[in-house]
Amino acid sequence: MRRLNILYVTVFSLFALPVFAANNAEALSQITDNIMKVCDKPENAGNYWDIRVKGNGEAEIKLKLAGIGVTGEAAFSKSEWDDIQRTVEDNKDYRDCVKALSPIFIKKFSALISEKVTDEAPKRRILGGIKWQESGGGLKVTLSSCHRQSSSVICEFSADPTESDLSIDLSENSAIYDQSGNKFVPSEITVANLKTAFRDHYFNETVHAELVRGIDITVKLKFNNVSKEFTMISKAILIATIKQKRASKENHTFTFRDINIALD
Repeated sequence: MRRLNILYVTVFSLFALPVFAANNAEALSQITDNIMKVCDKPENAGNYWDIRVKGNGEAEIKLKLAGIGVTGEAAFSKSEWDDIQRTVEDNKDYRDCVKALSPIFIKKFSALISEKVTDEAPKRRILGGIKWQESGGGLKVTLSSCHRQSSSVICEFSADPTESDLSIDLSENSAIYDQSGNKFVPSEITVANLKTAFRDHYFNETVHAELVRGIDITVKLKFNNVSKEFTMISKAILIATIKQKRASKENHTFTFRDINIALD
């Protein structure tokens, strides 16, 4: 608790903005505490921030704060988001990280505070809790996580029709690439509770699913024989043929680049 108090006084004295001049000490304290926890343990960022990164590199962040009336998400440009990631992941002293990020976050989130708040160097760590999104053909695809399971890697996506009900065919040519550019294609694709295994990759097999607008469907891809040296995913692609009502089929490749999702 003493550490938090020292940080709070330092950040408040250096960076407090006029919007927090009256009766907003609790909001400032919680935002600072939230940032401190992320700077201290970036791998647990998902416990404190809900992060969504768009295909163009811009990001939206929602702070998970209790009882201070923060509504909505704050938008960050690609350069701002890149700077935040770099500050958090490369920091050698969490206090410097807090000092760097606090004024940025206070300025971004001040407009979202509701009226009720007024009455030795560590190794590189990966910022957790990031969800990467791409849209196309009336379908929003989110890459939520990838994890290791023995010699396999499983990547979990969610597929959400945004305009109408639609049908999709997911291709076995979907893939992930390691940090050296080596490609891995899925041995299994699971849509909801339907699992399809591929015996070979000569016939471009697909997995068919009917999706209902507004309902997320979980899609899992399993990649076998992934070496232990595979520690980061440089690129993940999900290839799909999408058919909306009263429309012709469209082929879409949902690509997530430099996603930096750490494998367990």
